[in-house]
Amino acid sequence: MKVFAWNDILQIISGKIPVPDLFAKGTAISVGSFDGPHIGHEKLLQALLKEQAERNFVPGVITFRRPLTGYKCPSEYKGDVSTLEQRLAFFKNYGIAFAVVIDFSDDFGRIEGRVFLEYLVKYLNMKFIAEGRDFHCGYHGATGIDQICEYSKELGFETCIVPPVLYEAERVSSSRIRQAVLDAAMDSVNCMLARPYALDCSNLVWKREIKENMFYLIAEKKLFQVFPAEGKYKVMAIMSGNSEKNGCRTEMIVESQFLRLQIPESVSFSTVRAIEFI
Repeated sequence: MKVFAWNDILQIISGKIPVPDLFAKGTAISVGSFDGPHIGHEKLLQALLKEQAERNFVPGVITFRRPLTGYKCPSEYKGDVSTLEQRLAFFKNYGIAFAVVIDFSDDFGRIEGRVFLEYLVKYLNMKFIAEGRDFHCGYHGATGIDQICEYSKELGFETCIVPPVLYEAERVSSSRIRQAVLDAAMDSVNCMLARPYALDCSNLVWKREIKENMFYLIAEKKLFQVFPAEGKYKVMAIMSGNSEKNGCRTEMIVESQFLRLQIPESVSFSTVRAIEFI
């Protein structure tokens, strides 16, 4: 999967670099934070892959380095469901051909919705866009899905409105999953994600500790991701030397400032790549 920064697209718009050959056949795109990604997002991606199969359009996503709420309301924001690296890996494994990653800024936020869509049509050769009914874009989010449908007639692309996906009779959303993590409702979280909730631990520093004859790895909670409530959880620790599918089943204690991972005495490595809640 090819990853572009929004600055790369600006270089294309300014004529400093050519439009990539990747876009020549036409692209099928979905735009969003994709925090999770969850089973609702999968329906959007499936719509893109359907266009690839039927019309040979190149499937791509336009996303943000962090969910927009994290940029706009940092004091109230509780944390990301997934890191950018996790999302990009998900897109790649799903079969998405490219992703455009935006670092949200005041300049980007001032782009009008129609202008943004014009960019996608002219410079990314967008022929198809898939979004949910509640999607909006542009300055102050003023451009909703009905306006996008109108613009599609003028600009020459097709709009697909994907219905919401329900779990226990309510719409699945990143904000709902985030709250479920905070409430430690991990079974519900895993159902809405269709996989275990995972903390990306690649940037954490772990230290060994012996406490009451138990061996632990301990790290400060220095992640952008949301944590469940303080308590003990059954987890799969994906550690250095393990393959992607193997790990160490154990327990983790979430404390106010630390993560405490119980490990067998025989474990000789201390680098934890990820922790999955099982």
